[in-house]
Amino acid sequence: MLQELRDHFWDFGDALILGFTYSSPLRALHIEDNSLEMTLHCMNHSNSSKFIILKLLFTQVVQFQIKEEVVDPIFGALIKEEDGIILIDFFPIIYSSLEDLREDPESPCKVRFRAVTYTIVEELE
Repeated sequence: MLQELRDHFWDFGDALILGFTYSSPLRALHIEDNSLEMTLHCMNHSNSSKFIILKLLFTQVVQFQIKEEVVDPIFGALIKEEDGIILIDFFPIIYSSLEDLREDPESPCKVRFRAVTYTIVEELE
């Protein structure tokens, strides 16, 4: 699924975060793990780079950091996997180019998780 995200949405460049919802484990309601749903306005590069509304569902969330309202567009997200944990830092430190991204400890929006799915909510004209 991670490769599919990269294929369709690259590094989420020019995307906007529209909102998010977090769910913690609630055994009584049969919610067994932490999840974070994030809604983005972004380009679908596999469909003529048309803008879409996208919902990402991060499951088995290990850690997330979201600071206040994130209103800046995403320039290029850092997406990497280490030891089965995936990191997406939507506002990483950019060194010499978009190929040289580093995790920003003070990033206004990043998520560490084990699984992700997505749904295209709407295709925009």
